[in-house]
Amino acid sequence: MKCRFTFLLTLLSLFVAYGQPNLKPSIGIGPEPANNDEVCEIPLYLESIGAAGYFVGDTVPDFNLYDLDGNELSLAQSMADGKPVLLISASYTCFVFRGKVDVINQLFDQYGDEINIYIIYTVEAHPNIDISPYYGFVNVGSSNITEGVLYEQPETYGQRKAVVSDMLTNMDIHAPVYIDGPCNEWWAHFGPAPNNAYLIDPSGVVVAKHPWFDKYPNDMYCDLYTNFGIGDECDVQPTVGEFDFFLTGDSTVTGDAGQTLYVHGKLENNSDGNVLIEIRRMIEDVPAGWATSMCTDICLAPGTDSTSALLEPGEFLLYTMYFYTNEVANEGQVLMGFRNVDSPQNRFSQWMQATTTAVPTAVGEAPEVDPMSLFPNPATTGFQVQLPGRYFEGQKELWMEVFSPAGVLLEKRTVDQPTVTFSAAGLSPGLYVLRLSDKRGLLASGKLLIQAF
Repeated sequence: MKCRFTFLLTLLSLFVAYGQPNLKPSIGIGPEPANNDEVCEIPLYLESIGAAGYFVGDTVPDFNLYDLDGNELSLAQSMADGKPVLLISASYTCFVFRGKVDVINQLFDQYGDEINIYIIYTVEAHPNIDISPYYGFVNVGSSNITEGVLYEQPETYGQRKAVVSDMLTNMDIHAPVYIDGPCNEWWAHFGPAPNNAYLIDPSGVVVAKHPWFDKYPNDMYCDLYTNFGIGDECDVQPTVGEFDFFLTGDSTVTGDAGQTLYVHGKLENNSDGNVLIEIRRMIEDVPAGWATSMCTDICLAPGTDSTSALLEPGEFLLYTMYFYTNEVANEGQVLMGFRNVDSPQNRFSQWMQATTTAVPTAVGEAPEVDPMSLFPNPATTGFQVQLPGRYFEGQKELWMEVFSPAGVLLEKRTVDQPTVTFSAAGLSPGLYVLRLSDKRGLLASGKLLIQAF
């Protein structure tokens, strides 16, 4: 009996040793950050989503993060139970993530005993007012505006926690949410990406990576079965269906110069079979300084001209064409094509247009002027204007004017140096216009958002 017990114990030890993860060194974050710890500068990531981070076959590093209540997640300790791990990146302002919460909940409810599933909260994908790290300009998104998910990029760890708290209050999320550190360690190593996912085996090796979680052709249910035999065998249905496309609003939208404008449409599968749809920007005719991008179940960078979507019978997909305009009144258009990959006659094309008009002010701001450098913007207690040195070459009389949101002149002062400092005391929250002029006319202009302190 003793020999048999020793033999079984040896086998168990070998099994445990084989199953232990062999992770790369930890990327942090160490002790739980303080609420007032400042968020590090967030670099822009303008490359293809999925081109960075880890790939299938890579061994991932260890890390530790914390949830709202201070509970710690250590990847190494989590993997000690021998289960696979699914990591999904997220932010509340990522409407793609919000659209995938139902899938995450289903996976967690069905397979939470067989696989450890964690949501990792990272930088805001579409912050209000602030620049999107994936676009390089402000891109709040029509879904966020419609749904009221309007949050600036947090400046402290505590502010990031506050956004997570709001998200968990407003959404039904079953999987645990852990928060990236102030210096965005997880995002920098496993991303940068707004809603990617890693399926990791018990030894710490990536077996599946989704640049966009569960976005066709990636399927997490298939990945679980293929790699671990979890769930049902993946049943890929033929794409023999057909779809319809129609606009849900006007094909031409208008707005103020500098606004982001949207044309909305809908793809719908009313047939009995799956349909694979290719979506392509066929012609882009927009002024210099404008850009356009496509949003379906994911939002694509302006430089991406095509994507695809798989619709099952009865499913639909909302489509949005984004027009990012500049401060000069103009117009632009895009020709979009929607094609059934397996049925060439099932196709649609649609022109989508945007027209902007000059922003009306009490003083008639001229469009062909230099932009003005304002910092900080938005401002609360004060701000500075930085002007090019060439304006001060020779004997010139320059003056700067500040106009209220209603176009009322609030202040006019002579300017004799490149840096001009203003106090925001007495200024109500709103959008203000600043103009620099000389006797020949307007030289530069800018808009400044004043926020409540």
